[in-house]
Amino acid sequence: MLTIALRLERVEWLEQFLEEHKDKMPPEYEDRDNVYRYSLVRLRIEQEKFDDALGTLNQVVSVDFFTNMDVRRALLMVYYEMEYTDMFESEVNRFRVYLTNNQNDISLVHLQAYRDFNNIINNIYKTMKRDQDRLENQINNTQILPERKWLLEKLQEKR
Repeated sequence: MLTIALRLERVEWLEQFLEEHKDKMPPEYEDRDNVYRYSLVRLRIEQEKFDDALGTLNQVVSVDFFTNMDVRRALLMVYYEMEYTDMFESEVNRFRVYLTNNQNDISLVHLQAYRDFNNIINNIYKTMKRDQDRLENQINNTQILPERKWLLEKLQEKR
């Protein structure tokens, strides 16, 4: 629901949905609080409430690889938006190391998608005006790329 609502830009509906349904996941599902918190993080990023997103991100406990990847992507997005230069650069490097250390635990498709996201957001961060067209082509031509729309928006903001 999160992904669909964000793609359809139904932010108000998503916020209401999260509040109304946060307690409806089975109590025995140990990751239910993290699912809610991460969903709230993505909502806050969409609403450009980056302080709230960062505060909530600090409450998400990464229990599996994919949650960890979602948290790392969200951290990069928030650090980028808040212009936390040192934290952004540090997280880019930590993300790169984490992917290298765990490359045997996930499919090559997912590994490449996460590496592409990490590299492209870092390139957007560092890009000069002359490189923006090349970078836009890279984003558009990367077959599987998490947060493609957001990456394109950030690149457009640099123009």
